[in-house]
Amino acid sequence: MFYVALRILLQDKFRSLVTILGIIFAVSLIFLQMGIYLGLTDVSSVIGNVQEEKGITPKDSKNSYFSQLFPDYIYYQRFLAGAPKMEKLFFLQSILSLSFFLNILLSFITGMLIAGQTIYNSTVEHLREFGTLRAMGASNFNVNQIIYAQALISALLGYIVSLLITMIAVKLYEATDVLVVFKVSLNLLVLGLTLMMCLFSAFFSVEKVMKIEPALLFRD
Repeated sequence: MFYVALRILLQDKFRSLVTILGIIFAVSLIFLQMGIYLGLTDVSSVIGNVQEEKGITPKDSKNSYFSQLFPDYIYYQRFLAGAPKMEKLFFLQSILSLSFFLNILLSFITGMLIAGQTIYNSTVEHLREFGTLRAMGASNFNVNQIIYAQALISALLGYIVSLLITMIAVKLYEATDVLVVFKVSLNLLVLGLTLMMCLFSAFFSVEKVMKIEPALLFRD
């Protein structure tokens, strides 16, 4: 069934390319959003340990707004009177957390919609082939395997390319002193999200195939 799924993807080259590009776009955004957010949380933990009464900024601390090093001229800068209290900083962090979460969720939904629409269109165009398989005795499980295999192949290809793009982006960010977290646990988490995104997107295509009446497809 994996071979059949691969053949369908190769036959629909343009549609498959659109699917993979959509996944790459969504997954790359998820990678970077999560990496930058984790970088910001690391920064916040450093700032949270600063002695508020002294208002001293430790050397090599990161800027909580841009994940960059504080410049030397504020290395020992004291908090000015009327500067935001730590509670306000925590509030700001909560707002940033919500913003990153919404961006990640939007990227996830975008990728799922793109993959789902293209896989669904491909399924509709191959309904006769799927009906033929069912008429020949193939089980619903076997037919569904083909659709989910298409989603799996697209997910893995999109993830691999996104991983390479993220590795390059992290190096570029480092050149500008921007902290982007990139580690194995994050990679595995994004891989899980990518697989979930693509497998969920194939659900409607599976539902379409499940409703096929093979006899109706050959009346013409």
